[in-house]
Amino acid sequence: MPCERCHPVHCENGMVCGVIIHTTAPTALDKLQPLKERLGIPMRELLPRIFLLEGEEAVLERLLSEWRENLSEVEIGETKAALLKTAQPAGQDLTMALLSLRPLNEVVVQLQSRWFHTLLRGQGLFVVFHPLVALEERRVAAYECLLRARLNGKVIGAGQLLAAAQSLGRLHQLDQLARRTAIEQGKELLAKGFALFINFAPNSIYDPKTCLRDTVALCQQLGVDLSRLVFEVIEAEQVRDIAHLKGIIAEYRQQGAKVALDDLGSGYASLRYLAELQPDFVKLDQELVRGAHGDRVRSVLLHAVAEAAHQLGISVVAEGVETADDANFCRDIGVDLAQGYFFARPASPPPSLSDEAQRWLANL
Repeated sequence: MPCERCHPVHCENGMVCGVIIHTTAPTALDKLQPLKERLGIPMRELLPRIFLLEGEEAVLERLLSEWRENLSEVEIGETKAALLKTAQPAGQDLTMALLSLRPLNEVVVQLQSRWFHTLLRGQGLFVVFHPLVALEERRVAAYECLLRARLNGKVIGAGQLLAAAQSLGRLHQLDQLARRTAIEQGKELLAKGFALFINFAPNSIYDPKTCLRDTVALCQQLGVDLSRLVFEVIEAEQVRDIAHLKGIIAEYRQQGAKVALDDLGSGYASLRYLAELQPDFVKLDQELVRGAHGDRVRSVLLHAVAEAAHQLGISVVAEGVETADDANFCRDIGVDLAQGYFFARPASPPPSLSDEAQRWLANL
């Protein structure tokens, strides 16, 4: 049967389909690896130090039985203590809840809640900066601010943060913290004349005027020029109320900020959003840009989209530039700004351009 630090997860039919394991005892986890590999049981990390083992009930019971036999009492004690410690402030009550039989989605939400509320208090959030290179000017003109969190020594990516916020109904709070963190940590870049691209999900904005009020106040407090902020709309195609999104963009522009539309593809929906929203910047989907120089269909489509954007007075940004060939392609179709691993990887403090990228720019 599952041990004290394991949580059986039931499928809809009532059968056990997985076990959630929480451990900060490295030796205990090390002893699990060969057993799961021998029995062919996949394991994935749901959250920092929260793992899910999936498989048939009998195989999982065999795995857990053999694992426990190999653990010392000290390792068992360490893992129990770690579970209680990281469950604060709910303490014993939350620990017992995690050990009870509950659907997987409920357990994950509860696990997310434990560490997400710590982040909402402003602890552990930071941004990494990804440079955007102005090809005609051959220099870095802006940085995209990518939200991260550090918890228990592990870095949590934006995807996990966004998923947790959606599960907990805290998208608005995360959006406000993300932009505050970006502006505070990027204020020196703003003072030097760089623009900052700050992501936001339109579904997190319930009232543009109210949501932007704190941002305007923060910029005034820090002496930041709001016109150097570019609010980048992510997941635009998931917004059903396009009038609401247009209202957000209008309010941001009225305050002096700019707006970018992220991940523009080649489909009708993307082109419709481009036509209706007419942002200041449009970012070409990195999956389309990467390797497009060798693909005739993508080359034609991206060239057409870039030309249409320019005719509407919209600057074009290409993401996913990973090679010199990608960079040459972007230059050839008239891209204004380019970003990708060819130039630099996101980092904090802001990274320098790679040697290869500097040579490429010098030869333009």
